[in-house]
Amino acid sequence: EKIKERGALQFEINLQDDYVKFFRLCEEKISSSKIGVLGLITNNGYLSTPTLRGMRDSILETFSSMWVLDLHGHVAKGEIGPDGAQEENVFDIVQGVSVFLGERTQLKTGDGAVLHAERYGSRTGKYSFLQSHDRNLTNFAAIEPSPPFYLFVPHDADLALEWKQYVGLAELFPKNSAGIITARDGLVIAENKRELAERLERFSHAKGAEDSIYEEFGFSASKRFDLREAQSELRRLKSFSEPIRRMLHRPFDERFVFFNRSVVWSLSRPMADQMEDGKNLALVATRQVTRPQFEHAYVSRHIIEIKACSHDRNTQIFPLFICGSDGELALSSGATPNLNPAVLTKLAKALGLKLNSSTRQLGKDDELSPLRLFNFAYAILHCPSYRERYFEFLRSDFPRLPLTGNLELFRALARLGGELTALHLLESPKLAQPITEFIGSRPPEVEKISWSKNTVWIDKAQTIGFQGVREDVWNFHIGGYQVCQKWLKDRKGRTLTKDDLAHYQKIVVALTETIRLMAEIDAVIGQHGGWPGAFTAGASATVT
Repeated sequence: EKIKERGALQFEINLQDDYVKFFRLCEEKISSSKIGVLGLITNNGYLSTPTLRGMRDSILETFSSMWVLDLHGHVAKGEIGPDGAQEENVFDIVQGVSVFLGERTQLKTGDGAVLHAERYGSRTGKYSFLQSHDRNLTNFAAIEPSPPFYLFVPHDADLALEWKQYVGLAELFPKNSAGIITARDGLVIAENKRELAERLERFSHAKGAEDSIYEEFGFSASKRFDLREAQSELRRLKSFSEPIRRMLHRPFDERFVFFNRSVVWSLSRPMADQMEDGKNLALVATRQVTRPQFEHAYVSRHIIEIKACSHDRNTQIFPLFICGSDGELALSSGATPNLNPAVLTKLAKALGLKLNSSTRQLGKDDELSPLRLFNFAYAILHCPSYRERYFEFLRSDFPRLPLTGNLELFRALARLGGELTALHLLESPKLAQPITEFIGSRPPEVEKISWSKNTVWIDKAQTIGFQGVREDVWNFHIGGYQVCQKWLKDRKGRTLTKDDLAHYQKIVVALTETIRLMAEIDAVIGQHGGWPGAFTAGASATVT
């Protein structure tokens, strides 16, 4: 089946990887002879990468039996083993590794059998295992790859069926897009709009050797970028302020980007138009997760950077409303919900509510509005038991949402999701009351970030910092980013202003409340039957 997602470019890039080509070459030899044995040590990305599902399907058709030993060790992703220890690779590379053994017999019929085993830990431990084990001594477990992803990693077939009955984010929000890839952050991103405009104007007139220009503006040369042509295009602009847009750069960290194709590698102008005025609302999520837990859901009123909600995976933006009634993503006076109308209609019927798609507000208590559904979805994505139960699917798929006909459950989750949304947008009234105090007599220059005694220290001597930060708040992650550390780390060497101090204190309140609300979401679902009972027929009317 043709790859249809907007990440098709990544699909083409994956197919150009040498190990994929060698896999196909070997597969072709085996297929033509109709019998044979293959052993390959390769990149382990093909085991679960969504855009290589066609490759896995083809391998299933070719071989009678397959044995996959996943040696993990994806250093580039910061992969962590089940025991919480950092992974080591069997080679001096940053990409995870796996061993593939496949055989084809003349009696082959249908898809082949797949057996899976894995090893985590140190390089020495993996070497020792490989030295002392062969195929027969290794404890392989049978797995059953199934459409649409044909995963070569363990997954529960019954749980997979349960998962597929839910509504995927791309199905619920038909219009969506990947975030911006700047390829040159040092040039096109800044915290100050005026500073950014002046920087780009200065860059457009910069003369001298190209290497010195790259060094001055903090980025490197690339094959896809013609510096002189970019400068020429910029000099034709009437204004260096007009292209600038506010952008979600990292969780709780908005910045400005010079939104122009002459200097930004990849951008979606139609989607950016939907978020331009800061009044729209968008869900932010990723398709793949490399960390040992799912924490890759966020919210924004602005366009997003490609790593806004993941330290190593691409982030997708799902606007709640689309402006324009002509079917195009163009601005006009009207706005329609970017929600699947069939899902909206069925959900309203199951809940016994009137459907009100014309409001951007919550609407009346007897109405189902787009914002209520958005808040409900946001609560689900922050449910700890949801994240744990479906983690094996969240590792390689966009989140899927269970809908419900239980009005009490829906209202409770929508309320909690609404609170989370307001907190993460820093719009909640709860943020007006700080729970931390900045202590110390020195200027608040960020030198070295650490935590001890419920205090986030920003200097080496641990004399100045934010007092009143619990350990679980300090350790809280969104998209692989340890938020309390990351925000400060990105400002290392800078003296924090009063606004900076107030912003950080709001982050601490938001994370403290998030932890509380996540536990409450879990408790509410538990009170209504837990997973999947709270969302299945009998307890409620599931809508798919």
